[in-house]
Amino acid sequence: MVNYRSIGAPGAAYPQWVRALRGKSGVYAIRVGGELVYVGESHKGKLYETLTRHFQTWRRGKSWWSGWFAPSANDPGVTYDRARARVAVRVHARGADAIAQQDRLIRRLRPRDNKVVPR
Repeated sequence: MVNYRSIGAPGAAYPQWVRALRGKSGVYAIRVGGELVYVGESHKGKLYETLTRHFQTWRRGKSWWSGWFAPSANDPGVTYDRARARVAVRVHARGADAIAQQDRLIRRLRPRDNKVVPR
């Protein structure tokens, strides 16, 4: 059974279980309003940073941002409302385990905001 948990209110410190992800690798799934919206991974020990970026506002109006990403690429600026989001995490050893697990979950679950479906 997958345990989806709250990541706290906007502006508040992240809960201890999220802060404990620093230096770890793994896979995460984000649900908003009961809908699975995104599955992601970190295989280089940056699970905390990779997960929490989904709850930060990106300032796309800045000129330095233009041209960084193709329109068809996964959008690094997709953000979710912390108050409505629930997250499930599975920690893995560093390396390909997290990538393979992410790919399996994306193929099987087809999250709304994952634009690239692995083969």
